[in-house]
Amino acid sequence: MKTVRLRDIDLAVSDQGSGRPLVLVHGFPLTHAIWDEQVRALAPGRRVLAPDLRGFGQSGVTPGRVTMDQFAHDLAAMLDALEVAEPVVLAGLSMGGYIAMRFFELYRRRLGGLGNQSDPVSGWGGWLDDLWLAGDGAG
Repeated sequence: MKTVRLRDIDLAVSDQGSGRPLVLVHGFPLTHAIWDEQVRALAPGRRVLAPDLRGFGQSGVTPGRVTMDQFAHDLAAMLDALEVAEPVVLAGLSMGGYIAMRFFELYRRRLGGLGNQSDPVSGWGGWLDDLWLAGDGAG
């Protein structure tokens, strides 16, 4: 696990492999470890980033309420800290799906693809089946 310093918090992130980046966002009340099997399977062909969100796992805790906007801003700051400039594929599980959708709304140009699993948007299907391409990144 790496630790990256964001504006007001240290964020722990698993950073494995190389190539086109894939960001996996866990749900509540989980950690990056929920993605361990996917990281092992996918890291040989791409860079896989799986953070512990603010307040979860090995990441720091801040006082007060954390919003979906804050989580999305944290992901963008994490990508900046890790010098990820190219568009990423972002996949979220449960609450991570809500965060992924908010990231899409705020940072569309940073996305090359979007996938959600077990949330009201995609239902209970497999996350690879639910991959949505973000198009040309316009917006």
